[in-house]
Amino acid sequence: MEEISIKDKRKFTRFLPPLLKAQLLFEEEKKGWEKCIIINISRNWVGIRFSSDKQIKTGALIHLEIFLQTESSPIHVTGILKWAEFIKDGNFFGGIEFNEVLDEAICELLN
Repeated sequence: MEEISIKDKRKFTRFLPPLLKAQLLFEEEKKGWEKCIIINISRNWVGIRFSSDKQIKTGALIHLEIFLQTESSPIHVTGILKWAEFIKDGNFFGGIEFNEVLDEAICELLN
């Protein structure tokens, strides 16, 4: 059986945007928006770094607002937290799969 690399399984190319500030909201917690930083992004996925003092559960519905210097309003997307990895001192890396594929025009703004 032929082995498929992770890159081959991806539907869309990921890219490393310039430093993008964002904020996220865990739907179930309704605690309020929390700051995060986008590490990488594609049309259907985003990698983020964030802080939390709570236990992080995969499968959580996440609302994400991405702030661009060129736009007056943030880009709002929703998705599911597919994985989260504790780094240290309450910091995490996480991966969110979007509920809908981002439009190519939005990706151009993010790149």
